[in-house]
Amino acid sequence: MPSIDASIVVPGQAAQLGRLNDFLGSFWELHDLPFADLMRMELCLEEVYINVVTHGIEGVPPPPGHDEHPVTLTLSLDDGRVEMTVEDHGVAFDPLAEEEVDTAMPMEERGIGGLGIHLVKTLMQEVRYERTGDRNRLVMTAVLGASAEGA
Repeated sequence: MPSIDASIVVPGQAAQLGRLNDFLGSFWELHDLPFADLMRMELCLEEVYINVVTHGIEGVPPPPGHDEHPVTLTLSLDDGRVEMTVEDHGVAFDPLAEEEVDTAMPMEERGIGGLGIHLVKTLMQEVRYERTGDRNRLVMTAVLGASAEGA
């Protein structure tokens, strides 16, 4: 079966998260994919998108030719795997290069941050980052029907 792809571009605003979730849900419904997998994809999308909006593009001028920061969500379905890619023109930031969160440590002793990407890495089978030109690109891959932790 050939790869099936769909994309949407939204302004980088927290209020656009609902629109992205609707797009993801429509893709899921159209291809009759397992509901349990949709839930983890929505959670990962929320973690990544809100981090992009609040930390990656806030206070950064939009790219030339744009009034606002465009954020692109691309979904690809191929052979029981869904790739969810989030791209933005924000500050270069590789969340995978950050120090791992020690979840065994009491919360009051941990630093702030890092739990979102930890969650994404736990729920997805593969996560990779690349900086292409002036764009951050985070690709998250889920194997449909696989257990959440790194199947």
